[in-house]
Amino acid sequence: MTNKTKSILSLQFPIYLISLLLIILTSCVLSPIYMQVGNDVVFMYTIVPIVLNYAILLFETMYLALVLACVSHSVYAINKGTTKTVPSIVYPLALVFIKHTLNLLVSSIIDSYIDVTFDLPVTIMLMGVDALIIALVWVVADRKFKRHCEREKKLLKASKYLDTVDIDESIAIYPFRGFFNFKNPVIIAIFTGAAIITASMLMQRVYADLFILGAPETVFEIGEIVLSYLFDILLGFAGYATSYFAASYIFTRS
Repeated sequence: MTNKTKSILSLQFPIYLISLLLIILTSCVLSPIYMQVGNDVVFMYTIVPIVLNYAILLFETMYLALVLACVSHSVYAINKGTTKTVPSIVYPLALVFIKHTLNLLVSSIIDSYIDVTFDLPVTIMLMGVDALIIALVWVVADRKFKRHCEREKKLLKASKYLDTVDIDESIAIYPFRGFFNFKNPVIIAIFTGAAIITASMLMQRVYADLFILGAPETVFEIGEIVLSYLFDILLGFAGYATSYFAASYIFTRS
């Protein structure tokens, strides 16, 4: 491992550590409690399972959002030539593997068995979904950073032939200059990740409403569905905010 690679990992390490702690919290603490509460007649029809479910969804969204902030920074560093691709992609994928493997192990301990024909394929599929999200954000970030670097080189080259050096401040990656500054490659990358995560949750919700739960029959059920979709959107926004502040932290230390 090169010194450059070590420096990049040291910058991102606190973010990866928080992500790992969120994985442990959801997989080893909240999920087992949720499974026990969901099977307990005392609590199953109370607000407790709902709160636990959204807490798990929030922390799982934050885990992936933190990873995507590191991915965005890694792609920036690779385009700048300060790190290498292989270790930079291994770290986030290792967290994905840890998360879903831990989920499988904990659920198998609670259930006292593993259904290899169902649990294992589902775990692999979920790993693939997270890996795909990481890959998509990586591709988007890489394309945006390459364009940004080309523009930066042209402006710097042009400035040499001018009497005064006046480089457009918009080429600076950090500070981000706005919570939704879509001229910034980092913002575009992490927003793409948040949009994909939100769309995934909404599609799962639509599938459940259409093919599992069925059409609502009362005003209360309609209100419940509307609130569910709103909460999914809020979770996506929380993921974006998490990525934004995590990326800010990394770039501040760069």
